[in-house]
Amino acid sequence: MEGPARRFYESSLKNNSELTFGVLKQKMIAHFKDEQSFAASFASFSSAQQYEHESIRDFSVRLQRLVNNSFSEEAESEMSDSFRAKMLLSQVMSGLKQSIKAPVNVHDPSSFEEAVEFAIRVEKSQNVVCPNINAITTSQESELQKLKNQQSECSSKMELLVQQMALFNEQLSKLQTTGENRYPSRQAGPQNNRQIICFLCRKPGHIKANCWKRARDMQNNARQGSNSSQTYTGHFDPCVFSHSSPPIIDVLINNVKMKALLDTGATMNTLALSVFNKIRDFLVVNGSPVELKTITGLTIYSDTIICVNMNINDTCFKTQFVVAGTDLFPTFDLILSQNFFQCFNFVLDCKNSVLRNDVVSVSWNFHRMFLNGNSANSPSDNFSKQKLNSDKSLDNDKCDVEMSSVNSITGRMVTKTKIPAFSQKYVEIKLDDNCNAFTALFCNLNDSPVNLNKNMALVKISPIHKVACIENVNNNISDFGQCDLIKHEIHLSDQVPIRQKPYRVPYHLKPEMRSQINVLLEAGIIQPSTSSFSAPVILVKKSDGCYRLVADLRKLNAKTVPDNYPLPNLTEMIDNLSGAKFFSTLDLTSGFHQMVMHPDHTKYTAIATEFGLFEYKRLPFGLRNASASFQRLMNLVLSGLNEFQNSCYIDDLVIAAGSFDEHLAKLEMVFQRLQ
Repeated sequence: MEGPARRFYESSLKNNSELTFGVLKQKMIAHFKDEQSFAASFASFSSAQQYEHESIRDFSVRLQRLVNNSFSEEAESEMSDSFRAKMLLSQVMSGLKQSIKAPVNVHDPSSFEEAVEFAIRVEKSQNVVCPNINAITTSQESELQKLKNQQSECSSKMELLVQQMALFNEQLSKLQTTGENRYPSRQAGPQNNRQIICFLCRKPGHIKANCWKRARDMQNNARQGSNSSQTYTGHFDPCVFSHSSPPIIDVLINNVKMKALLDTGATMNTLALSVFNKIRDFLVVNGSPVELKTITGLTIYSDTIICVNMNINDTCFKTQFVVAGTDLFPTFDLILSQNFFQCFNFVLDCKNSVLRNDVVSVSWNFHRMFLNGNSANSPSDNFSKQKLNSDKSLDNDKCDVEMSSVNSITGRMVTKTKIPAFSQKYVEIKLDDNCNAFTALFCNLNDSPVNLNKNMALVKISPIHKVACIENVNNNISDFGQCDLIKHEIHLSDQVPIRQKPYRVPYHLKPEMRSQINVLLEAGIIQPSTSSFSAPVILVKKSDGCYRLVADLRKLNAKTVPDNYPLPNLTEMIDNLSGAKFFSTLDLTSGFHQMVMHPDHTKYTAIATEFGLFEYKRLPFGLRNASASFQRLMNLVLSGLNEFQNSCYIDDLVIAAGSFDEHLAKLEMVFQRLQ
């Protein structure tokens, strides 16, 4: 025997008098099997390190197994327990991960068991702050297997869906090929070489809004308007009639009779899809895709622009149309826009219901329906119109005499305004000396500008009911009341505080933030706080130019238990208004700030600013479950009023009634409840 075998024999088997060859062979194989020699085992023990995802308990068990394999049974009996404990303590201190080793070294344990126990506590605390997402316990293996099964099932379904989409694309390509063969003229010119053509001057490279001809015409109209102007005024009673028929004329396109709506508010000539399919003689115009937006807010995209010859009273007009992807309306087939009127110098004479220019003149049937069921074709039966000389402005005194003979309210211009020809503009009108000004849209359909002087009488409104003035209307936030019928509570998934630093505020907004905080403090909406929670705040600019202080509560909302109180169904709210003729809408001013927070839960709403730490005593904006709590409060306040066609969606109320007297009675009930 030589080498390690000889050394093992001389150290362990030489003094054994009962040693035989068979026993010697067994002991040699047992000692040198799988390299489990003392040197190899001790080297494994002395170099043992904790694996990346190995727990402290598993690491300690592995160290004990390695130290047991490093010594034979005889050596273990001779080795003292204190020496064994010191070796284990030394190795576990040197083999721990760096993030755990430092706290254990500072603790300086005196035994192996104490070191393992302290390291386990450190490991648990670190997992709370930064959990180990790679560690999967045995209880999670079944869930992982379920996820794998679901993934394989989804993959098979996705393969089937891809096959179905391939079949669908194949059928779609066939349909497109059929359409191209039917209308070959639509493919004229490559799609990527389309040019933008102005609808006004018919020149490529720009649109109507940037057209030089349009700017020149506007300048000429402005010069002419400064020298001479024609002003028309008409007084009407809104209770006399309900509606009138739209201006629709007959036109011919490819010898097909069509109905055309004259719409001065439209910006493009539009053709219905059903009418386009009947046309055979047309020319496709190269241009970029067009976005059509209806008055209801619906957006329709179209990439087909055609040029056709349209006949009006045997006069041909070469006109461009944008083909809509659907039908327009049952009463007309196409829309003639303001571009068409300006291009061919058409004038709309609303008094005589005539569309005319220097070549052609066509009229439409004007029909007005009255509330009593009668009808009239004369536009001047119930109107008093007055046309003045182009060199003079409106005679305000004469209008005052005419309007003062009727018990009505007169609407007058607040400031002097000029409205160009064929354009519209929002103007401010004041009903009386004690009424605030409101905005009205004024449309000028004449071919010359209109001058509206200050204090000019424009409209006469006859009241149908005399209503007492509403008193005690508070617009100041400090005058708002509070309702404590229901107090808002915040329930969190855990009680670990959320702390965020205040956001930086621009220097020019710091006085505004200080003012906002002072206003909220004086109104009792916020109070100084010592809470362990804190959220930053920002200033949000409102539509009127003012600012609102809003807390960024997103992290608090993320751990808030949701409140599943249902909000009203908007469809049912609309159905509840069926049969009503009079409607009123109410919007509660800062409604959330009138609901009280529960005193034990105000600490969660603490906000951090550079002026201090504060917390909300009232319900803040941007808080999760705020809408549900406020809806619960409003349902309690307005309970029993749903039978009277009164609906409430959070802080918006709708009151409806069949008659005006009934409507006033319902409004009074709602105001009493809110008070």
